[in-house]
Amino acid sequence: MSNRLVFTQGVAILRNYAGLPFPNKMTEEEAEMSLSWLRQALSLDVVSKQSENFILKELPFELFGAGQSKIMHIYRLSENTQILVNAENGLSVVTTNDNFNDALEQARKVESKLFQEHEAAFLSGTGYLTARYGDSGSGIRIFTLLHLPVLSALRKEHNLSELAKRNFQSSLVKAKILGAGQEGNLYFLSTIDTPEKDGVARLQLAASALTEKEKAAANNIFSNQQSSLYDAVWRSLGLLTHARRLYQEETIRAWSNIRMGVENRILSFSVNQVDSLLSTYCMSNEQTDSISDSRSKKIRTLLKEYENASNGTFD
Repeated sequence: MSNRLVFTQGVAILRNYAGLPFPNKMTEEEAEMSLSWLRQALSLDVVSKQSENFILKELPFELFGAGQSKIMHIYRLSENTQILVNAENGLSVVTTNDNFNDALEQARKVESKLFQEHEAAFLSGTGYLTARYGDSGSGIRIFTLLHLPVLSALRKEHNLSELAKRNFQSSLVKAKILGAGQEGNLYFLSTIDTPEKDGVARLQLAASALTEKEKAAANNIFSNQQSSLYDAVWRSLGLLTHARRLYQEETIRAWSNIRMGVENRILSFSVNQVDSLLSTYCMSNEQTDSISDSRSKKIRTLLKEYENASNGTFD
């Protein structure tokens, strides 16, 4: 991904079993049946527990209905492929990849196994049936997660959403992070289509338009080193460099500010280095002092390592 404002991107295949209702209408027995069919299809002995998170690039997101269903389970097939079971839809196969077509191919392979014995809900003239009518048809959602901190600070979310919908037939919502809300300033841009059609082209045009607006706003803001956002970059770096205890929300807020500094060449870390700090954050939503102490120590160690490796040049 050459665009520094792109956090991650990929494809989600949204499906439901023809013989079962949507998850919000399922009985406990039907929810167990859905899990049983998944286990059989993928030859699994155990499906991961509800307490596990839906992770994209090491952040637990509340996307595709994750975190909204008491009967939801998540199974992580690989580093970049996950299945959400009984979330908003019966099955959501989510794959991340820099190449949308490769992501779709990976997701298709999983889908083909899931529905060998039990058919997916499909209606002639409509296509695949999904919990949201707008997702029906191909049932494939192409998505990109964008980091737009300056536009967030300027409170332009509504304008951005209208632009994506009106000009590119795409949906844009501020992504929620489990345990940290919307502090990451990450936006979920998506469209319902298949990469073989014009979905990718529309999504890329929308992403380009949104990131150009972010860059223009950032150029204006950071031309003044007295701006509050310029100060926020350095304050956040100081917090992560020296704090002995870091809680979830403040960690994500500081991470977003530091990433903003890297994106605008204020700090000489790389985007990948900044994003690697998130691996110390996720997998536990407990607000305990022990976890917060451990998180801060790992972040301090990584930042010191990156500082020593840097010669002051930008990536």
